[in-house]
Amino acid sequence: MLNLVNVKFEQDPMKDETVNTGNNNFDQRRSRRDLARMIILHGYPLAMAEHFWFRVFVKNLQPLFEFVTLDIVEADCRDIYVEERQKIIYGSVNVSLVCISDVW
Repeated sequence: MLNLVNVKFEQDPMKDETVNTGNNNFDQRRSRRDLARMIILHGYPLAMAEHFWFRVFVKNLQPLFEFVTLDIVEADCRDIYVEERQKIIYGSVNVSLVCISDVW
């Protein structure tokens, strides 16, 4: 089995491909909710948030993003489910809602 911890990959910025975006605001909570929404909408397993290359990809896109445990990702998904369910119950949204859980 391949041990990804020992895999070396290029982390130096690529010449002529690095972009300085200036003063952008980063919102950790918003990013966590976006991750949870992506998992819910696309039916990805919760464990995807712990995949090595997914983490590398995210860190290259946003170095400030702090990864959280699967329990927290699951709680974020559950919070979104509860919020959307309340919208349906109180009639503000007329849609179907599906909750997928990845528990082993």
